[in-house]
Amino acid sequence: MHDYRLAEHDLAVQKLANEVARFHAAQVPFRIDHGSTNSTRRPDPTTPQLHITHLDHILEIDTETRVATVEPNVPLDCLVSRALQEGLMPLVVMEFPGITVGGGFSSASGESTGWREGLFDCSFNGARRTMEILGLITLLKVRLTQANDMVQVVYQHTASVKETIERMESLCEDKTGEFDFIEALQYSMEKASVTVQHVKLQRFDRASDPWFYMHAKESKNGSCELIPTQSYLFRHDRGAFWSGEVFLKYYRLPNTRFVRWLLNPVMTARAIYKAMLATDSADGAIVQDLLLPCETSEAFVEYVATELEIWPLWICPIRKKAAAEKQSVRKTNRNLEQKLRELRGMKVPYAANFYTEDEFWDLYDRQRYSDLQRKWHAEALPTMYDKVRRIQSCQEVEVQRKPNVN
Repeated sequence: MHDYRLAEHDLAVQKLANEVARFHAAQVPFRIDHGSTNSTRRPDPTTPQLHITHLDHILEIDTETRVATVEPNVPLDCLVSRALQEGLMPLVVMEFPGITVGGGFSSASGESTGWREGLFDCSFNGARRTMEILGLITLLKVRLTQANDMVQVVYQHTASVKETIERMESLCEDKTGEFDFIEALQYSMEKASVTVQHVKLQRFDRASDPWFYMHAKESKNGSCELIPTQSYLFRHDRGAFWSGEVFLKYYRLPNTRFVRWLLNPVMTARAIYKAMLATDSADGAIVQDLLLPCETSEAFVEYVATELEIWPLWICPIRKKAAAEKQSVRKTNRNLEQKLRELRGMKVPYAANFYTEDEFWDLYDRQRYSDLQRKWHAEALPTMYDKVRRIQSCQEVEVQRKPNVN
């Protein structure tokens, strides 16, 4: 395989620019086709697409400046693997290996280094988290940091949501600098596992390895393990957190080590998300990332426990660096969005949003967004609201219109 050079990248970009110019001249909205996605939002099949699956090359890893120059469709596992060869890694590495650099940049993506580094996109401004509705991102420079071969993980169990949040706040305020990663898995109102990761050997990437959330739950309080860095960074991939368990329950299969080993090829995040989109089953589940202030987080977990009964919950502290079944799911999401507004929280836009247009722009700066659209001549592209809103099917609309005869 020959080295991919900047001249080849420029040629590929020019061809895309010509396609964009034709769309722009005709004022035709278009969407970006990445080839794969970890989003649960259904794409509109009637909207023209611009295919960028070929923009998946790492052009350079500069060990002196600690910067990686990459195209947007580079998946995180490829970037991590290449950077680790130089003893480096991105400042924030999202939890699934198939998430791309461009996806993390244009959406909002956090992980267990977020307590110190913020979200993945915090190195950028203006175009970040815009879901590619201001233009097409074709090249990015990603800041890197030093990485060791192993990550030391310490499991700390808590007995309440309040204790979990207070433990994480205390860790975030610790000035000793002895740890790099912080996360928690809240299994119920009375049980959680807070893991503090410093830089017995354990892995989570092989078919015979345990799924991380189950392993953390069963670990002894205060126990410590060493995990190879790449295996740690994508520890939630196998089973896609606990989505694999939902899959096994649906097909009435036992969640045993043998079954997990046997079905391992279809139990990764890439395979599970692909199946969800292919079968249109994402609308029958609540899959959301949410951002809340610490002081309202306990109240939100209490709401989830009472109204939704969804467990476990994945919790990562994020440093703020810058400013019918489907009918039931819609109602649940609407109630969740209202609760978030009450508690001064927000949803991460990779998943479906059910806000009305007025509600959506009440949360975001519409004037600044419109100014950026005009600046970049992106008025013909789908708006941010168009991109994230959940589009109702004809059957759903019909159900809503039927009078209540009871």
